[in-house]
Amino acid sequence: MGACQIKSKLKSEQQKRLEIRKKLNFSKTIISATVKNYTFESQQTVKTEQTVQKEQVCSVQNSTQNFNKVYTVLNQYKPIKVGDDQILTIQHNINGQVRHARLIERSRENNSWIENFLKQNFNHPNIIKVYEYFSSDKDYHIITQEQILGIPLCDYIKPSEQIKEVLAAQLILQILQAIQYLHQNNIIHGRISQNSFFFAQENNFTKLKLIDYKEIYLKPELNLNSIMFIPPELLTMIQDEKFSKEGDIWACGILSYLILNSASPYSKCKTIQSMQNQIMRGAIIYESTNFDRISNLAKNFLKKMLARLLTQRPTISIAINDQWISQNIIPKKINCKDTLNKFSQFKQVNKLQFHIMIYMINVFFSQAFSQLINTFNEFDTNKDGRVNIEEMMIAYKALGRAEEAKKEIKQIFEKIDTDGSGDIDFYEFLIAITDRQALLTIQNLQLTFQTFNVSRNGRLTEQELSQALQIPIEIIQENLSNQNLQKNGKITLDLKSFKEFMLELL
Repeated sequence: MGACQIKSKLKSEQQKRLEIRKKLNFSKTIISATVKNYTFESQQTVKTEQTVQKEQVCSVQNSTQNFNKVYTVLNQYKPIKVGDDQILTIQHNINGQVRHARLIERSRENNSWIENFLKQNFNHPNIIKVYEYFSSDKDYHIITQEQILGIPLCDYIKPSEQIKEVLAAQLILQILQAIQYLHQNNIIHGRISQNSFFFAQENNFTKLKLIDYKEIYLKPELNLNSIMFIPPELLTMIQDEKFSKEGDIWACGILSYLILNSASPYSKCKTIQSMQNQIMRGAIIYESTNFDRISNLAKNFLKKMLARLLTQRPTISIAINDQWISQNIIPKKINCKDTLNKFSQFKQVNKLQFHIMIYMINVFFSQAFSQLINTFNEFDTNKDGRVNIEEMMIAYKALGRAEEAKKEIKQIFEKIDTDGSGDIDFYEFLIAITDRQALLTIQNLQLTFQTFNVSRNGRLTEQELSQALQIPIEIIQENLSNQNLQKNGKITLDLKSFKEFMLELL
């Protein structure tokens, strides 16, 4: 496809979208309608042939409540406009957490991507945390998400100020880890750009979050700023766009180029057509005043990420373990001895307790989440998102405990590897190392019970637990004792029973 044809196609697609929007009649009433309940099947992810498929911990609660009963809009904060969506600052009426609510107008396109989004399971420290989904019958989809206070990455990259290489490596590693998480769950982003990532906190330029989950499902129209992230193979294919993991690697390479060089590799291109021509030629410039200041390892890293042929690009795991990344990342010292002691003293949980603990960690330990994943990464030496027996053995050897390792590791895996996959995934690791005394406090358990108890009648039903945790009712029935059975054969928990059930884990 020639450059002129591509330009014509882009204009045609843009005109088509405008016509669709004109036909749609959106109502602008405030979000006070009764919430409609949507139920979708949760997606299962196949890791390897040896890995048994396990129940996913759904990160998005499909709420059946009225939005205004759960949250209060904080009117002192001005609404934020993100494309066609509006973001309000809100506060949870029970646990007091301040969050953001994303209001998305109903349309055929928005209805479709949200349905697909709710099938997924996003739970990673470098991806914005999404809590709940509400839907008014006529007007809006409402997604509640964590509050991001920092600036977008694009505002941080300034041509006049080159980012130091050590910091650049830290930022690029976080970008790669977020995309690795998507790829491990068989999700291709397809539209990574400098607007995809925000800094989590104001005036703290170390922690990045992927925030554009919408673009994974609903691809925005290309413009001069976004087309530079499109890989050559997408511009040369005659058929429709075919997004790939290799294409995401290219986009991460362009983003890495921007971070290291503080300028675009196509900075001289003033039109979409001229940029398309340069992309198709694979014409990346590696010579500039700024590039003279970075190491050869950094240049080689970029050249591998931006290989013209997609078959020559590294996988996301290989990119994460690149020599340049490893050389510039100083791992935080983790008390492996303390972690291994927690493993050996681990008290087993049943499936329902497991899901409740994951929910509580996300709510009450959200600020400590980074430290928890740092501990996990210390053990996960090959960065594949799992800890295997060999990696556990390395930790024991480092502490001079090789002799006792084999027997103890076998016992650890028998207790912690709840799905029998042969390794420990992040959730299983999280449950094992979390300070249960600090998590399972009376106050935290009361707040959790009140949040789950939608009816506010003081008795938590199996339907309410299933809805809050997004798990089948069968798991609840199998993991609660018969003493909680009612005459009608259904299970309910009062606050006292709920506390006792969770405090068994101490």
